[in-house]
Amino acid sequence: KAYTFLKKQLLHIVAFTLLLFLIGCSTQKNTWLSRNTLGVYTRFNVYYNGNESYKEGLTKINAAHKEDYSGILPMYPISVHSNASAATAEMERAIEKAKKAIKLYSFKKKPTKDPTKAKDPKYIALMNQEEYNPMMDEVWLLMGKAEFHKGDFLAAVGTFTYITKHFENDKDCIAEARIWMARAYAEMGWYYEAEDLLNKVNKEQFSYRLSGLFSTVNADLLLKQKRYKEAYPFLELALEKETDKTLQTRFNYILAQLNEREKNNTKAQYYYSEVIKKNPPVEMDFNARLNNAKNNPPEFTDKSIKALNKLLKNSKYINYQDQTYYTLAKVYEQGKDTASVIKYLSL
Repeated sequence: KAYTFLKKQLLHIVAFTLLLFLIGCSTQKNTWLSRNTLGVYTRFNVYYNGNESYKEGLTKINAAHKEDYSGILPMYPISVHSNASAATAEMERAIEKAKKAIKLYSFKKKPTKDPTKAKDPKYIALMNQEEYNPMMDEVWLLMGKAEFHKGDFLAAVGTFTYITKHFENDKDCIAEARIWMARAYAEMGWYYEAEDLLNKVNKEQFSYRLSGLFSTVNADLLLKQKRYKEAYPFLELALEKETDKTLQTRFNYILAQLNEREKNNTKAQYYYSEVIKKNPPVEMDFNARLNNAKNNPPEFTDKSIKALNKLLKNSKYINYQDQTYYTLAKVYEQGKDTASVIKYLSL
């Protein structure tokens, strides 16, 4: 076992030494190998650490967020800007790592000219690039996203603007930067600028990968302006594309709220049920169950009462009994049972 461990360690040292040698060569000559070697090193060294710090920060922002169920939930916890303070250290570290990667591994040296390819469109595009480290677009995006989640939305706009001007050959990268820029505008209340930018992005081609982000940012912008009917189809598409379970749960809850607002009680119950299936935090789970009971039609009053009494008996929801009593009072009010209304309001 000791021999195997030492052998693995030796192989790691040799591989690392070889990688450092290749990186040293990469600054001497711009070739496919040198570019991609530098990219691999950037990804698994500086960028990896910065991205991990960024993800830790997102987790802290989510944990710091306190929901307000009296209104439509925000698409993202960062929209309550005070939440950004929970992840200041993590986001600053991500920004620091991005800046370090840019300083140490940005590679702008042009490849050796090849006259035989002077009319080749791919060769012309290669020669017109400003940056040759294939990971540098991801590094700049990471910095912008970290600035955004630090709550420094203006700095984020500056970073995303830089990307659009200096990575012109990477259409997908530019589209992603513009979508994030629109999101930053929305957080600052610059709704016209955000909408104008998203309209421009929509007229250009971007990959299927970005369609979810595009839909989510559109929904977020419209919800911020209380343009609920316009936001709804974007939110449906955002839910369809979303892979993060926490965001899926949140989007389901918002769709339920929008349907409830429009008196589409059956669809509201469907989306609240989808929330419950995701095993959300206790408070969201309780509110989804409470609203499901509340949205039963008048002819199913007994069903509502049974569901609400079940909530009262569950110790998990003991801190929310006041809301359950109030909802029971409202249900009995529909049936004109004044005595029960008074009883539950008193409780």
